[in-house]
Amino acid sequence: MSPEHLEEFRVFVMGSQGHLRRSAYVLCGDWHLAEDIVQSAYHRVFRAWHRVRAMDMPDAYARRVVYRCFLDSKKWQRESATLDGLAE
Repeated sequence: MSPEHLEEFRVFVMGSQGHLRRSAYVLCGDWHLAEDIVQSAYHRVFRAWHRVRAMDMPDAYARRVVYRCFLDSKKWQRESATLDGLAE
């Protein structure tokens, strides 16, 4: 990735982290989990930044990724709870 694209991503993160973190908190009700969800979302957005940067509304795409990361975390929690029940 070029230095210009890295700088664009850095600026995007600095401008979007507040509202993405609040959105994640509304979904999960835990600030620490919200931060983890946003970090996962940024990781996914970074991998696709070459496409995301060309979008009209990259913030909307990032919010959708936050929601999907939240759903993935719930799926993981549900699967681990099921496995815990098997141990007994």
